[in-house]
Amino acid sequence: MADAYVLSKTLAEKAAWDYHSKMAPEEAFELVCVNPGLVMGPSFVGKGFTSGEIMDLFMMGVLPGQPRVMMTLVDVREVALAHLQAIKVPEARNHRFILVNTSLWFSEIAHALHAEFATQGYTINVGEMGYCTVSCISCFNSQAAAMKNLWDVELRCDNTASKEILKIEYEPNFGKVLVDMAYSMIETGAI
Repeated sequence: MADAYVLSKTLAEKAAWDYHSKMAPEEAFELVCVNPGLVMGPSFVGKGFTSGEIMDLFMMGVLPGQPRVMMTLVDVREVALAHLQAIKVPEARNHRFILVNTSLWFSEIAHALHAEFATQGYTINVGEMGYCTVSCISCFNSQAAAMKNLWDVELRCDNTASKEILKIEYEPNFGKVLVDMAYSMIETGAI
């Protein structure tokens, strides 16, 4: 499932650039692509979005341990600002921007949430799950299969263009973003 999602985004952007490159100059419009990592941060909606489902897994202690998987992450507020800047900043035209604040292992996310919420009755598992467990589960679970494919893979992204052209100043403490998101989901009743 995750692979299909990533592929759909990649093919959609490729189609946009291909279409744009074939336009007659007098018909051409400006194109900007904003490509965020997993978007976290405060939510105004309850349930039904991927980031919220992932946060729910952490907060409700669903997993017996954390898989050795890394995610690229960005704050929703940084994504909103990037979209605004993509419209306002003339130098943004006809560029693509990677929006990634940081890359964290699942266990690092769990530790940040555990530090804030363990005393409030949330059981957030901070230990790492073994590869063998995920490998066995992947035989009948597509989410585990996706995790297996990303096991121990370090994901790093270059966000230089977003900083230099769009002037995005990324939150230095991503743990704060995760905590803000969890609190917002508790407030809406999603957790």
